[in-house]
Amino acid sequence: MNRMLWGRTGLVWFFVCAGLAVGRADVATQLRTLAGAPARVVWCRQVAGEGGDPFATNAWYALMALDTEEGAERVLVPGPASVRKPLISPDGRVVVFTDHLRGVARAVDFAGGRPRDLGPGHAADVWVDPMDGRLWVYAIRGPLRTEAMMGSPVVRFPIDQPDRVEVVWSKTEVSTDNFQVTPDGTRAVGLCPWPQASWMELPEGGLKRLGRGCWTSRAPDDSRLAWAFDGAHRSFIVWNVQENLRWTVPANTAPGMDGAEVYHPRWGWPAHLLAVTGPYMAGSGASRIAFGGPRVEVYVGRFSDDRRAIVGWVQVTHNDVADYYPDVWAASAPPTERPAAPAPPSLASPLAAGRSVVEARLRAMTRTPAASEIHPYKQALVAHEYEVLRTVEGPALEGRILVLHWGVRDRRPVPFRRRLGETATFAVEPYDAHPELEGERVVMDMDPAGRPLYLAVEL
Repeated sequence: MNRMLWGRTGLVWFFVCAGLAVGRADVATQLRTLAGAPARVVWCRQVAGEGGDPFATNAWYALMALDTEEGAERVLVPGPASVRKPLISPDGRVVVFTDHLRGVARAVDFAGGRPRDLGPGHAADVWVDPMDGRLWVYAIRGPLRTEAMMGSPVVRFPIDQPDRVEVVWSKTEVSTDNFQVTPDGTRAVGLCPWPQASWMELPEGGLKRLGRGCWTSRAPDDSRLAWAFDGAHRSFIVWNVQENLRWTVPANTAPGMDGAEVYHPRWGWPAHLLAVTGPYMAGSGASRIAFGGPRVEVYVGRFSDDRRAIVGWVQVTHNDVADYYPDVWAASAPPTERPAAPAPPSLASPLAAGRSVVEARLRAMTRTPAASEIHPYKQALVAHEYEVLRTVEGPALEGRILVLHWGVRDRRPVPFRRRLGETATFAVEPYDAHPELEGERVVMDMDPAGRPLYLAVEL
């Protein structure tokens, strides 16, 4: 597969979608083509228990693996067991995971064998020292708070000498989902604490706040790119930390996701790969993630060379059980290009508000959630769909638009008094013009389908 083909988004998308129709037996072939090299995926599969457990806190799981060169998935650690958040080492040879019930980090060879204990803590990342090739495990010690799985301190140790422990961060609590170290080992991205996405200097150095969100991750190269999941669990907010830029990448565009929430996002290795799970459609209420469900599958995606879009997907699992916490690794990949492109807005210079006053009719509503439904979030924006009848003032808008209204503030409901079919005149501004709202919980019952979001503001 040559670089020209990968540069043509439409062709890549068509090829991958067509490949998905061939059948499950060809998943390994599709994945190898998408990755551009032999690839491996690990994840935990629910094989016992009832109800949703998307944080894999119970001993209900088997640790699964897929190697494109073997051609089929296999059980790496049989269940039911506690095999939370498996992580593939940068050399692809070892899988580190956590026995959550015991609070112990563990490791098993990707080729198989008996799992071994590495000591207390919740595994957060695996890093290879570029100087000597030694593997290090990063773990969060101390009891975790169930709210965003946070704890302190962050320690590291050589995988072959787990008693040689070094503290690398104790200034704040850090969430296990996701803490990732840069290739040179001097920095990491994480939630410090949730929902503050931060860039940390290691060990025990400075802290740069990037924004708000969840499920931080970083590109495993020298690009200094990091992301956080948005409050709707449908897009990545990507930061270029070195150049102080930001942009948004939809994360739920794979065939079959149907605009639903996705979860467990993790930047893979190399930097053009990522993995997520979804779609989350079981249950009801403001967020479907907590319900899990048999439709939750593992997907691997491929970024465009400029990391501003996902240009192809492969659905890795096809079954009637829930699959969680994927990680993806590939042996190598074609060199990527960084073509010149219009710069996204600077973090220091947010988008102009572009306020419009519209007369619009309410066409579809999202139910306002109770505060308990959005825990641990304290606030939520609720999306409603309007048909614009005319623009009274400001930049012209037309057709059907999605508008966010506050539904919960400080755990208290905010009444919404409009009814379906009612016409109102009100002001809106692009949601992207409000970086202070990044990471706020966004609840919607409709497929955004690539439409921009607007925020209702006071006239």
